[in-house]
Amino acid sequence: MAPPYDGRGDAMKNRLFTLQAVLDALGDGIVAVDEGGQIVSVNAALTDLLGHDASDLCGKSLDCLIPARFRSAHGRHQARLPAAGTPRLIGRRPVLRALARDGSERPVTIMVSSLDVDGHRLTLAALRDASVFDVQLERAVRHSQTDALTGIPNRSRLIEHLRERVEQPQPFGLLFLDLTGFKRFNDAYGHLIGDEVLRVVAQRLAGAVRSRDLVVRWAGDEFVVVLEDVDHSASLDERASAIAHHLAQPFALATMQTRVGVNIGGALYPRDAAQMEALIEAADRAMYVAKSRGLGYVAVSDLR
Repeated sequence: MAPPYDGRGDAMKNRLFTLQAVLDALGDGIVAVDEGGQIVSVNAALTDLLGHDASDLCGKSLDCLIPARFRSAHGRHQARLPAAGTPRLIGRRPVLRALARDGSERPVTIMVSSLDVDGHRLTLAALRDASVFDVQLERAVRHSQTDALTGIPNRSRLIEHLRERVEQPQPFGLLFLDLTGFKRFNDAYGHLIGDEVLRVVAQRLAGAVRSRDLVVRWAGDEFVVVLEDVDHSASLDERASAIAHHLAQPFALATMQTRVGVNIGGALYPRDAAQMEALIEAADRAMYVAKSRGLGYVAVSDLR
């Protein structure tokens, strides 16, 4: 293990050598960062976990261990680092990603605390391998965000997706869909047939969009579609009309041929709303206008 970064006075350097012996005895990977955001020490467990040693990291910014897409969020977390030495987990998620020396990303949990060394405040980040937990968490999250009846994402997944999406500058479209006459259909043929209709609709919706779009069952016979790379009304109208046409095609169910209709409301981010809740409400409001007018599709822009 190379000695810690020594671009400072002898007293501080001696303290860091003492600190290094303590850090190397710990099982978690430890990164010590100074007040300027530079790494001053790493321990042996960090090298085992990520492949980096002190010669790779000391004197560099902590950003070198953070995947590029997470660095802006890290800056916000860093501004809220604890002023006292009480350790706490960082990040909104229980499992984060750290960059290994070979460029791969490793799942970790990160606990941060602070320590005074000769009047200098050091932040200590303890990284623990979370590979097994990450697999288990991924399965649990996927299960919790999947609609049990149709197998497509549910409202929980939509909320998470939109929270992440509205933090980005790129525009997108959101469609709120409500099946027409579904209650009468459900009442006439029973809930088992009604459930099968919902499964068919979910499959058709998933087949009518691109892989980067998101189809969600909102509730009952309501669905939401998030359309990427849609930045103007004409594009949103075209996509909504294509989806409505795709859904309207007849299909076989049990011993009969049937079809379903749909009312759709559309909204554009950020033109119609810049907040997640407001965007959903805008598309929902447009959908109810489409339903009241007996139309297949109404955009928010048509209500102004």
